[in-house]
Amino acid sequence: MIRHSGARRCEVVLAPDRAEVRDDGRGPSTGGPPGSGLTGLQERADALGARLVTRRLEPGWSLTVVRP
Repeated sequence: MIRHSGARRCEVVLAPDRAEVRDDGRGPSTGGPPGSGLTGLQERADALGARLVTRRLEPGWSLTVVRP
């Protein structure tokens, strides 16, 4: 994540129903060919009946897997 986003800081927050990763990077790349990182995470979340939620932060990016 740090390698791809250019982040300098990363924080992982764990709770009984979710796991969130926050960083101060630029988020998913745009303009190039799609990668398999977020797609693979979405597929694994789907297999667990969970939801993958991404959001832009100022600065940074958040990715959360939420389990019902």
